[in-house]
Amino acid sequence: CTRKQSASVTQSLNLVSGDTVNAKLRHEKGIVARLIRSGESDREIVEQFSLATLSRFSTKREMSLALEGIAKSASRREGLEDFLWALLNSKEFLYNH
Repeated sequence: CTRKQSASVTQSLNLVSGDTVNAKLRHEKGIVARLIRSGESDREIVEQFSLATLSRFSTKREMSLALEGIAKSASRREGLEDFLWALLNSKEFLYNH
């Protein structure tokens, strides 16, 4: 019995947009929940996520769009989760990691 080392399309899609990543983003002990509890501002959290995922600071435009998206979300937490999800699914993240 041989084992395939490559991921199937289904496995790749699940990692990108399935429950695996979403459950981690929503977890009470996850990074989003911890940063909210720490009292950091949205701007500080966006910057941390940008550095962690893209290995660079956000541009002024990116920061503005991120803060606007977070403010328009149903909740602060949902907005931050969505922002981090978007970064994890960006081409820049995929090319860096």
